Amino acid sequence: ACGGRTANVEDVWPWPWTSYLRSVRDAAGPESQAYCQISANYRWREEWTAVEFMESLREYGPLEGGGASMLSGDLLDVRVKSRSRCGRVEEVAVTTTKGDWVIRGDRTRWGIRRPGGKGAILRSSFFKIGVIRGRDGEPVKVIATGAGNGHGIGLCQWGAMGMARAGASYKTILRHYYRGALLTKVS
Repeated sequence: ACGGRTANVEDVWPWPWTSYLRSVRDAAGPESQAYCQISANYRWREEWTAVEFMESLREYGPLEGGGASMLSGDLLDVRVKSRSRCGRVEEVAVTTTKGDWVIRGDRTRWGIRRPGGKGAILRSSFFKIGVIRGRDGEPVKVIATGAGNGHGIGLCQWGAMGMARAGASYKTILRHYYRGALLTKVS
């Protein structure tokens, strides 16, 4: 599920610009609802205690880049530092008492794991993240709210199902997600 908009390939992965892997809105028009809203992952929320968040980052974050020494301190803040043109996270900055740690692109899904101890990656890089603070100003919780499930590039499988249920043909569906691609019969 793309969460309402697919992604440009170069905004998610270190690939060159590709004409048929462009960001498209997953709807019939600007006022229409997303086709993939039928997915249970269309919108989601994750919540960690500040301690759980840092424990998870210490386990999985260093594998995804950045200085592991920065993760040894106490959590001060978590924020989206920059976004791609299609709205997905480009950089997340984690500020600790030891410094800033930054994770980039789709790797945010692998460095910031879902709570619960199972190590599942974050559903998508189409999210907001922030810190809830206690009365003393110290971080108590980290909350991420997001949209979709997966990298978001190309065809949205839930969106394609929604389009098909709305009566769209396979050609219409493929042309919607792969704009400019030529559909030909292969013999």
